[in-house]
Amino acid sequence: DPVIASDGFSYDRKSIVHWMKCSRRSPRTNLQLRTRVLTPNRALLALIQDWRQHTLSPSGSVTSDAGTSPACPAPQRLQLQLPVESSAPGSSPQENASA
Repeated sequence: DPVIASDGFSYDRKSIVHWMKCSRRSPRTNLQLRTRVLTPNRALLALIQDWRQHTLSPSGSVTSDAGTSPACPAPQRLQLQLPVESSAPGSSPQENASA
């Protein structure tokens, strides 16, 4: 259940609620949280659901084509890697070498 805290970062609801019982500071920035209001992160939830649909078998274990053994424990933290934008034409070392 991903949520966005007032620091702008996304957290698992259960984890950040537990954190906020003990601290009024952001776990990422250590700055005072302006509010304890948590906003559902529907975009991240959709990405997680899509990942689960394409990565997990019906039994809930990781499929073999996901690059992870089903015996491996699930990661504690989900990290998304966004594609890096390609550089401008002629700026790569390979293109410059041929010029």
